[in-house]
Amino acid sequence: MLEHIEFQDRILAMARNLSLVSDDECFSSSEVAVNLGITDQEVLCALARLEETDWVVRFESDWSIPATGKTRWVVMEHARLTIGKRYEVLAIENDLYRILDDSDDPVLYDPSCFKIIDDSRPSFWICRTVEDGVLYCEPPEWARDCFFEKYHDGVESVRDQFWKDLRKHYPFTWSERLKQR
Repeated sequence: MLEHIEFQDRILAMARNLSLVSDDECFSSSEVAVNLGITDQEVLCALARLEETDWVVRFESDWSIPATGKTRWVVMEHARLTIGKRYEVLAIENDLYRILDDSDDPVLYDPSCFKIIDDSRPSFWICRTVEDGVLYCEPPEWARDCFFEKYHDGVESVRDQFWKDLRKHYPFTWSERLKQR
């Protein structure tokens, strides 16, 4: 069981503040550096880390160009999660948590978005470690190739299987979903 938290990071906090007052709702590493009194390079390193965990994303369309002090960035607010709300981990994939978000979409989120309330793993999960030590844990029904790709592609039989399994394996999440209706 997890609780969605507000990620506390002074660079991210300044980026949020700058985005709020910016006409394009973006910020640059140079703006953050000036406001915090640190180097642009320190901010760029921090933004690279935040980008890896989906807290920020580059605004530019060509991501092959290295980021500079002028690169525009956007703060991701994980808008489909509620701060302080508890979420059940439905699966772990590539070290990310699959959560049923507030719009009833089973989406992957970085663990840094959450505070762990209960770290026990369901007994029905099948866990495996693949190349480079990456962890996957999920119900056996979902352990087949491309289950969630097919779900998000709208394959009806896979979607039906997901909701059947959610109700069977995750009564907390199922009951929370019903409360939202």
